[in-house]
Amino acid sequence: MNTMEAINKFAGRFIVLDPGTLSLLFALAISSLTLISCKKLRYEACFSVDKHTYNIGDTVTFKNCSNFDGGYTTCNWSFGDGKYAYTTGLESVTHSYGSSGQFEIRLSVGEKENNSEQTKTINVK
Repeated sequence: MNTMEAINKFAGRFIVLDPGTLSLLFALAISSLTLISCKKLRYEACFSVDKHTYNIGDTVTFKNCSNFDGGYTTCNWSFGDGKYAYTTGLESVTHSYGSSGQFEIRLSVGEKENNSEQTKTINVK
């Protein structure tokens, strides 16, 4: 039994491709893998808050309206008073302030090289 007969017996069928067609199929397979593996999700940070002025001790709710381009990612919240929160997805977060002042809230979503941030300022009296 020669090699071709052994392959036919083992595989049941054998398809012979000319080198040009084989190169084209290989190039298509590689480019498909490259397109899939290199797709970066596009993130857009977005949050809302009901008011811009609160009293000390009030519970402030920050509603996450970010766009994750079909995926989910960690949302990093900074409340401007040294406190932080981490969520996944479109979860809202709450925070209370123990002192008065202006506080800049920052929401960052996405990956290290592919992220988006939004900031808003609230007043606590």
